[in-house]
Amino acid sequence: MGSDGITALVHPAVGIYVVGSRNRIGSGKLNAGNTISASGYSGVEVFGANSHDNIIQGNRIGTDTSGTAARPNGTADIYDSIGGVFLGLNTRRTTVGSDSDGLDDETEGNLISGNLGDGVRIYGSLDNKVAGNLIGTDATGRRAIPNYNGVRIQSNSARNQIGGDTQSLRNIISGNAQSGVLISQSNDNQIVGNYIGTGIDGLTAWQINSRVSPSYPAHPETQLEAPQPQQEQP
Repeated sequence: MGSDGITALVHPAVGIYVVGSRNRIGSGKLNAGNTISASGYSGVEVFGANSHDNIIQGNRIGTDTSGTAARPNGTADIYDSIGGVFLGLNTRRTTVGSDSDGLDDETEGNLISGNLGDGVRIYGSLDNKVAGNLIGTDATGRRAIPNYNGVRIQSNSARNQIGGDTQSLRNIISGNAQSGVLISQSNDNQIVGNYIGTGIDGLTAWQINSRVSPSYPAHPETQLEAPQPQQEQP
């Protein structure tokens, strides 16, 4: 990303790659988040059994700094492209968004949108939390900037939590080109308290391909063009 926060300077690798523990990427504090965009692979990747208890908060991943236009991470190969955030191969206890500690919880969510692959992919990993994020929308939560899938959980991932039982933990997962949440070959994960397929108000319906899907890829006859939210009535 250029110094203006708008111009995409594409580089072929991962934006931020973490092999280690107790690292923090961004924050809910004012102006403490990063803009992580235009990477050729994933925006943020946390990888391996030695990677645990990391925190990813308050960032814009796949958009410009204003959060109004796509600056995609990933490649055009949707079957291989990761996109926004990748938690891979035995990564444990990573928090993507709000940590619900009572400090800055309302501003700790990430904007994860505009990526060519999945917004968040959890691959063979355990006990991670994705909470309080906007996934597939602009910074207002009222307009679509699609990822391919919103959240994808796969390959024997278990005990991961998407959302929570308070407003600060709720993800808005809407406007994505395919599934809002896709789970494959994984068990004992929780999808709770999210708005999937609606605007940030929880009322305005957005046209997306499917809300929670058990398989990948989607059947061709169900595929839709990248969605746009319905116009609100004056």
